Amino acid sequence: MFRNLKIRTKLTLTFVSLIVFSILAISYVGFHIAKKSLKSTRIAELKSISNLKVNRIETFFLERKGNIKTAQGYYNIKTNLPIVTQFANDRTNPAYIAAKRMLDGQLKTFQNVYGYKDFMLVSPGGKIVYVTNEAHAETDLDHPLPDPDGKAFEEGKEGTYISVVFLRIRNKMEGSDFGILITAPAHDFRGKFIGVIAFEVDMKPFYEFIQDTTGLGESGETLIGLNKGDHALFLNPLRHDAEAALKRKAIFGKIYAFPIQEAVQGRNGSGLSIDYRGKKIIAAWRHIPSLDWGLVAKIDTSEAFAIITHLRNITIIIAVTGIMAIVAIAVFLSKKVAKPIQKLIEGTRRISKGDLTYRINTKAMDEIGELAASFNEMTFQLGESKKKLNDYALSLEEKEEKYRTLVQTIPDIIYKIDENGCFTFLNNSIRTLGYEPEEIIGKHFSMILHPDDVESCSRSVVLQKYANKVTGDKKAPNFFDERRTKDRMTRNLEIRLMPKIHEGRESNTTGIKGPITSFCEVTATGDYEADVSIKDKKLLGTLGIIRDISEKIKLQAESIRAGQLAATGELAAGVAHEINNPIYGIINLAQLVVDESDKDSRAHKFGKLIMEEGNRIADLTKKLLSLSRSTTDKKRPVQIYELIPNSLKLTKVQLEKDNIIFKDNISKDIPAIIANPQEIHQVFLNLIQNARYALNEKYPDKDKDKILEISCNKVLIDDYEYVRIIFYDRGIGIPENILTKVISPFFTTKSPAKGTGIGLSISQNIISNHNGKMTIESIPGEFTKVVIDLPATELTIKK
Repeated sequence: MFRNLKIRTKLTLTFVSLIVFSILAISYVGFHIAKKSLKSTRIAELKSISNLKVNRIETFFLERKGNIKTAQGYYNIKTNLPIVTQFANDRTNPAYIAAKRMLDGQLKTFQNVYGYKDFMLVSPGGKIVYVTNEAHAETDLDHPLPDPDGKAFEEGKEGTYISVVFLRIRNKMEGSDFGILITAPAHDFRGKFIGVIAFEVDMKPFYEFIQDTTGLGESGETLIGLNKGDHALFLNPLRHDAEAALKRKAIFGKIYAFPIQEAVQGRNGSGLSIDYRGKKIIAAWRHIPSLDWGLVAKIDTSEAFAIITHLRNITIIIAVTGIMAIVAIAVFLSKKVAKPIQKLIEGTRRISKGDLTYRINTKAMDEIGELAASFNEMTFQLGESKKKLNDYALSLEEKEEKYRTLVQTIPDIIYKIDENGCFTFLNNSIRTLGYEPEEIIGKHFSMILHPDDVESCSRSVVLQKYANKVTGDKKAPNFFDERRTKDRMTRNLEIRLMPKIHEGRESNTTGIKGPITSFCEVTATGDYEADVSIKDKKLLGTLGIIRDISEKIKLQAESIRAGQLAATGELAAGVAHEINNPIYGIINLAQLVVDESDKDSRAHKFGKLIMEEGNRIADLTKKLLSLSRSTTDKKRPVQIYELIPNSLKLTKVQLEKDNIIFKDNISKDIPAIIANPQEIHQVFLNLIQNARYALNEKYPDKDKDKILEISCNKVLIDDYEYVRIIFYDRGIGIPENILTKVISPFFTTKSPAKGTGIGLSISQNIISNHNGKMTIESIPGEFTKVVIDLPATELTIKK
């Protein structure tokens, strides 16, 4: 009979629950009003305790400042502090003994009256020269003040200073204790600084006052702390942690010990929190401006709210008793209403998890029965639709996986940018530049392009130059962010890419290293909306492929350089042959003039000048010949740490004359190399002279950064041992636009009197003939670094 009732009739029975809700609501509101009232009372009590203790602390230290101000005016100190300072190293001197006796008579009384642990006088040099506490004489005299941060003396010279709390370990009899130093300057009768007065304050009485738990019950306590930058440091022993002083910390930003974090950072407040033990507390906290300390008065909430907890328990008992009677009546009726609804809910849950085979079985003839039948029909239709979607999704996934694999594994960089030039897609090949695809998505394409290339192939930059101009198809500029359609796409646009990390990446064929590292070709076209007429298509961005052509350019550069060297060698051989015969004749004749003339005569002087210039020409022709001849000199095992000092001997005088600072880091533990010592020696001399020139150009005079560094160590290259020599100078550097040209024969930026432009070219040939490699890195205005890698004597695999 009950199942045939309308759902409206069934729902009327649920109104019984309103009575339960009313009882709970009244109990809840009453409980929280009482709790709020008690919380306000407890906070007011804690505020009163914290304010009282803050006032007591400030009064305590104000009195100590008054004491030290009184001591500053003592005639006795003004008269005798200079004496005990003067005879600090001779304490048996009658003058010292007399001065100490006068100071003891007054200052020991002062110490006892005001309860200081010690009264100390410090010399202008910062050493303790007098103490009232004779037990401290052995450990304190002739030592600095014992504060851990060392500020007491320096700050005390300028005015009254209160140090941080510190733990002082003395002798076995006194043990260790906590203390504070109060310091102030001492002046003589003419106002001249003669030292520092220092009080050592015993913190034990101070801690007893702080640890007084009056009004704080069985769990409450007071604590003080100091701001240490990233945490608050506890300064006193605690009720629940007697070893906390100078050991326990409260890290800023953590939930534990929040009140002391606030107080040491200059903020006052109160409320509920969690203390250093992880227990819930109610607390009030205050900042002490005069000391820059923080103070917290707190008590556990379990004790503070004990009364309200008792009230809550009574309220719960009363509420439960009333509810039980109502629930007993409503249980039977609620089951009848809830059962079919629960089945419907269970059905929706199982469908949400993907189970479309679930059906609701009910015999009800009311609205719930009709809803169950509709639900079963809906479940059937969803099952059929899901089956079709699964088949279609599986087909799409297979196609998408093939496409994704192809795109992500292709070595070329595939990209997509929006209409504003920002990346919306990049495949994994972007990692060759040191980037992850995720870190570039949303960034402008100029992030990876060389700045000069951005100006030459960015649509927003280039189109401004061609405004209102007709260029024609052949002269039309190509863009990285192309708008064109598929039939008129950009092809073979050459650009330079900037890697994320420049160090260690070669930018060209010669081993030169710099900020331009990858040469690429771009093929790109516009990306437009689909299914729209051509006229109305909206530009979505640009699709493109970037292909690395660095190896291609490298091979071209090597071919050009080989041709240059061949042509230069042929020219050098011919010129050297034609010059050598007459020049040696000139040198010999000049030698005869020198030998047969008076040393003070003009003929002798001119003869020597002719010899020097002739030798310079002969040396130049010798270098020219080295460009065209492969070395035939015998190579042998040599040690780099012997060659470098020999090279430096020839340039040491020049380096010292030019005020160049030389630093070396050359280990004797590196393996030998197979080399021609004279040729390697020539390479080192060339590089040292180049570094000397660069440093003199940047620093004509003496400078702390006028430095040449040479280092040598052992490295592994392709699993073989090599010896690496690095020449590093902080000179003018090499401009980027000529960095690739510096090893070309006869290329130089120096004046004719300072360079011929063949030194680096010869050095490159020598290193290549030794199966080595020479690379150059430079940033204009900052540094130049030449790295030479030569194979070790035995190319032992080191895997």
